[in-house]
Order: sequence, then C-alpha cells, then structure tokens
Amino acid sequence: MRQNMKKVICMAAVGALTLVSVIGDNVTSEAAAKTKKIVMNKKKVTLEAGKSFKLKPESVNLMSNIATKSA
Repeated sequence: MRQNMKKVICMAAVGALTLVSVIGDNVTSEAAAKTKKIVMNKKKVTLEAGKSFKLKPESVNLMSNIATKSA
C-alpha cells in the first residue's frame, strides 16, 4: 500500500511539472535595453591623510534606463 502511494505521488508530481513546462512555454521576456556607460567626474584623485572625495556620475540620467511594464 505504501509503495503504491509513493508511486502515485511521484507520478502526480511528474505530471504537474510536465504540464507547467508545456504551458509556461508561451511566456515571453524582453531583454533590458543596453545601458549607457556611466562616466565619473574624476578619473584619478590624490588624497592626503584624513581627506575624502565623493565620486559622482557625470551627465547620466539614471532614471531613463529604468523601464517598467505591466501585463
């Protein structure tokens, strides 16, 4: 009895996975658009002990690269 129950559960799992893989075939995905190269405001910085410098992106609109789409 226990052996038969294991076989039934196994076959049900295999059937469910097969069904999902066949149905899930028509799901499409879109690749993200190629993003621009981010340019920093400095290429080389020399710092003294105790000093700091904050790098910033230069003339790049980061929000323009984010695309949302709802189905």
